[in-house]
Amino acid sequence: MGKGRHRWYLKKHKPIAPFANTEYGKQWRKDLQNGHLNRKQWQQIPQELRQVFQCAKACKNKTGQTMKAEMYGNIFTSEISLEELDKYIARIKKNTAPGMSGIRVDHIAALPDNLRKAIAKLLSIPYTTGMGYSAWKEEIVNWTPKEDGNPDINKRRPLMYYEVLRKMCIGMRVRRVLNVWRKNGIIDENNYAFLTGKSTMQPLMIKKNDTRRSGKMEKETNFNRRRFLKSV
Repeated sequence: MGKGRHRWYLKKHKPIAPFANTEYGKQWRKDLQNGHLNRKQWQQIPQELRQVFQCAKACKNKTGQTMKAEMYGNIFTSEISLEELDKYIARIKKNTAPGMSGIRVDHIAALPDNLRKAIAKLLSIPYTTGMGYSAWKEEIVNWTPKEDGNPDINKRRPLMYYEVLRKMCIGMRVRRVLNVWRKNGIIDENNYAFLTGKSTMQPLMIKKNDTRRSGKMEKETNFNRRRFLKSV
C-alpha cells in the first residue's frame, strides 16, 4: 500500500461484503456487472470510487448486444489438453523469473509427455471445478529503484513474480478471449496494449512520425505562403 492510503475494502482485516467469497458477494458482483446495483448496494462503495466501479459493467458488442457468458463458449469451463499446453509453451518466453516454488517454464517444457499431461490436468482444475490453488496466492515482490543510486522507498517500483503455473493457466486462455473480443468488436487492431506481438511503443512512434511530418508540411506551407506574398 502507498503511504497514507486507506484500506476501505477491509473490515477487521477481512474483505467487506461485496468482495467476500459468499453468496451475497457473488450476487453483488453479478449485479455490478449487469448494471443492477440498487442504492443500498452502491452505498458500500465510497462515493469518490463509484465511477470506477461502474466501468465493471458488461460492455456491448458491435451489434449493441450486452456481452454475456454464453458468448465465450467453453473457454472457462473446458479442460486444458496436452496439445494446448505444448502450443502455449512453444510461443512464450523461456527462462523467466520463477515464483515461490522455483518452477520455470523450461522445467515444464523439458518434461516427458506423460508428465506434461499431468501438468495439463493440474492446470485444468480451476476451470473444471472453479477452485484455485492456495499456493498461487503467494507472490514475490522485488522493489526495484526507479532512480539508480536512490534508496528512497517511495522511489521504488514493485515487480511481482507470480507462480509460473498460475501464469500458464491464465495465459493459455487469453488468446481465445481476445478472439471473442475481436469478433464482437470490443477491441480492434488499434488496441496495442491488448494484442500479442504489439507494443504501446508503436502508437508513440506513429505519433512522433506524424508530428515530424506535420511539422515539415507546416514549414513548406509557410515557405510557399511567403513566396506568394512576395510575388503579389
